[in-house]
Amino acid sequence: MKSSREGMEWVQHDQFMCRVKDLAYDFGKKTGTLHMAPADCCDMQGCVDLFERIDPRVRRIETFAGDKVDTIYVRERGKDWRAIL
Repeated sequence: MKSSREGMEWVQHDQFMCRVKDLAYDFGKKTGTLHMAPADCCDMQGCVDLFERIDPRVRRIETFAGDKVDTIYVRERGKDWRAIL
């Protein structure tokens, strides 16, 4: 699917439940990054589950809708996650 941004392709991702441009993981910082289509939002549990499969010790996940910060997920003590809007 082409977005309104020239040359940009978005892929519908079933686990994230949104249109995804790319994702990355920094093993040193224990931080995942997800870039979605503008105005999209992802499924928190699906996002956390995927990054925990990449690295069970992930501490932070940053999501972006288009060029804007969407939500930041931070692991609290243990396995609890908190969403920062």
